[in-house]
Amino acid sequence: MTRLLAWIAVAAALAGVVFWLLPHDGPSPVSVERWDASDPWLIGDLDDAYDYAGETAYPLEGAHAELWIDPTTGDGALYVTLPADARVSHLLDGVQTPSRTTFRQRFANGVTVWTDETIHGNTGIGDVALPETPATLAGKGPIDLSISGTPLTGWEAFWAVGDALRRNDGAIRNQGLVFSPLLRDRSGFSDPARTELTILLYAAEDPEALVLELVFAEPVPTQTLP
Repeated sequence: MTRLLAWIAVAAALAGVVFWLLPHDGPSPVSVERWDASDPWLIGDLDDAYDYAGETAYPLEGAHAELWIDPTTGDGALYVTLPADARVSHLLDGVQTPSRTTFRQRFANGVTVWTDETIHGNTGIGDVALPETPATLAGKGPIDLSISGTPLTGWEAFWAVGDALRRNDGAIRNQGLVFSPLLRDRSGFSDPARTELTILLYAAEDPEALVLELVFAEPVPTQTLP
């Protein structure tokens, strides 16, 4: 009888191991949602920050962005590294010598985060000068920005992972019609077949004046366990 009970105990233990190894519908471990993206468009210049026609859209090779969020706690961060590039430095601080630029934003530091919302346009989320588009995740708040290791204060960022607004040439258009905030019908500019990570930088002293726009096409989503 003792030997029989021992075998029963071993079988039960093995069954428990097999149960946890097999897929099941019960609660799963909390995961962290992440997106990685590289080589964005740098949109606009000092004369036209939005560049709806894509005339000054500039491929910024060597740039990288990483975005993550813990759906349970709401904690997360955005990290961006831009290569030494005279145009980036000039847009940010007027210095035309090439400089490496980095910025980061921790969601715990006064950042507002939205999930599954329509942004831009008249939604009250994002930038009123851009057409509306659905976003999986978006956020707004202060950032830590530095150029060549020197911190720059007074900067804020709005970012979003959502349906693409920019076409493959950097323009925002509905077929042949280039977007304008003056259009009465602003629909049809968002492309649900493609995803973008868009990052908009503003000086805190003038939060409605766009300084720099980065558009990362097709950010790669991943999930990692804590």
